[in-house]
Amino acid sequence: MPFFMSKPKCPYCSSVLESAPKRKKKCPHCGKFIFIREGKLVTEDAANVSDMLGRLSGLGVTQKDFDNQRKELSKKFGFTATVNDTTWKILNELPSKTKDMQYLPMIYYEMARLVSTEGKDPKPYLSTMHKIRLQEMNRAGVKTVRIVGVGGRGDDYSLCEKCKALYGKKLDIDLAIHTLPIPNLCAQDDGWCRCSYVSEEEWRSSQE
Repeated sequence: MPFFMSKPKCPYCSSVLESAPKRKKKCPHCGKFIFIREGKLVTEDAANVSDMLGRLSGLGVTQKDFDNQRKELSKKFGFTATVNDTTWKILNELPSKTKDMQYLPMIYYEMARLVSTEGKDPKPYLSTMHKIRLQEMNRAGVKTVRIVGVGGRGDDYSLCEKCKALYGKKLDIDLAIHTLPIPNLCAQDDGWCRCSYVSEEEWRSSQE
């Protein structure tokens, strides 16, 4: 007996498609964009949730966590909460649930990334991320730090002129913690500073 595979259907209107799209494509019936995630045809919202969970999984957030938080927010709002609103609520609750200083900077990085995608200033969250990392370095006995660009380079095209001028600058770690020249002095239009701090030991190793 021959085996007949069922034809793919639009995840929005359930209309039968002649063939499964291999990339983002409009449904010829309802006109909405169909996305592909893990070999499945999904709606834009489902694709956004999948992409976000791909990032949040590193923070221990599961599909169940996301769905429960979204359900709670939607009930409060009176309409379906957006992926970003749900993610923001999750991220804001995570710091109180962990004491792991290696874990906390990742949370604030994701906060910075999220507000940046919405055209908002990520610097406050990048500042918190750097401060936590510097405080941990201080506790580990690091006394001085250096400022480096992406990949440890000072000539990266994506760095602003102020950050390029700061490349390699040596700072007492207490001063770095209290002034945070990066990201505070960064002049990127979107506020997304791509620099970081490394210990003096790491700096010397990178220069050898």
